[in-house]
Amino acid sequence: MPFDIPLCTIIENEEISDEELEKVIDELEDLTDEKQDMEIISLLSRSKKRLEVLESLENENKIPSVISKDINDSSHHISKYLKTLKEYGLVVCLNENDKRYRYYSITPKGIKYLNIVKNKK
Repeated sequence: MPFDIPLCTIIENEEISDEELEKVIDELEDLTDEKQDMEIISLLSRSKKRLEVLESLENENKIPSVISKDINDSSHHISKYLKTLKEYGLVVCLNENDKRYRYYSITPKGIKYLNIVKNKK
């Protein structure tokens, strides 16, 4: 276990050097990154359709109706998938102010997680 002494005790009693404190902070950040990785991998693994939306956007930007045809699902569902993927930073809307013909693009983060999930299968 990386933490034998509670962090608040370490800081209050100054029982740790700056280098050791930095190491503890790095370990906490790594745990946070790992938790986020697992959340996103789980999100994509639970829904074949979310994964298909990312795959549809892998090579070109598209509007929801085109994605809908690509993956054979309703536009209503595509909008829900895109909203969730956008919240996780996996896709971005390129023209948010337009009411119609909103183009979506996969982000570098989306490509990273798409590849992770595809390689796990």
